[in-house]
Amino acid sequence: MIQVSSLSWRPNSNTKQILSDVSFSLEEGELLVLIGANGSGKSSLLRCLSGWIKPSSGSVEINDKPVHEYSSSQRAEWIALLPQRVQLSENISIKEWLGYARFRFTETQSKRRQKIRSLLQEQGLEALSERSWAQLSGGEAQRCAMLALMAQEARIWLLDEPANHLDPKIQQDVYQGLISQWNTGTTMVLITHNINLLLRSVPDKYKHKVRILGIHEGYIQFDAALSSPELAAKISKLYQLPVETISAFGFSQLIFGQGEK
Repeated sequence: MIQVSSLSWRPNSNTKQILSDVSFSLEEGELLVLIGANGSGKSSLLRCLSGWIKPSSGSVEINDKPVHEYSSSQRAEWIALLPQRVQLSENISIKEWLGYARFRFTETQSKRRQKIRSLLQEQGLEALSERSWAQLSGGEAQRCAMLALMAQEARIWLLDEPANHLDPKIQQDVYQGLISQWNTGTTMVLITHNINLLLRSVPDKYKHKVRILGIHEGYIQFDAALSSPELAAKISKLYQLPVETISAFGFSQLIFGQGEK
């Protein structure tokens, strides 16, 4: 479904290279998780996958076609992108904003409103429909942002730290919702700094289907399954920190030690 071939990117000739010779493929229904230190190139790679930025060299193809060659409506059929922070300057209601996520569909306003109303009801968010973005809490905003992805009905979800800055309970809710959506067949690429949320949210029988891509200074350092017994050692090398696996509350968790001073 997604083929990334020898992808490199730098903003311009006067800046350093952000991504270098990145290659991987992703099949329909897979979950790929990007991890790495801040500034390693994760968000830039996600933007390349979305067609937001064009690689300096190499290519990103979706269904054997370069992503930047898709029209905006065609791209919206394939890709839904959730950036780290959704910012809205317009003072419009949440239900109206969610309706914009369906711009690629040729449907009546009545059908669009009904679709959004049904989604809000299914997720128990009807009470937020008349509010503006500025009136939402962090958790409410993130749930509405996820709802926009559902409204778009794209085949691939690209998510940049979807639980960042949320409290622990809402983080768990967000990840459990993501895994439920993935289990419906949605292909996903997810950036996170919290592997433990995945270890907690993904059932053991599916962990072998989740791929972890470690990125260091723009290069892929490793590609391993979430179930791999070598994952802790690979993550330790990636972050240059000691890592151990423990069991707590019935789940495997990674514990990070202190690096060298």
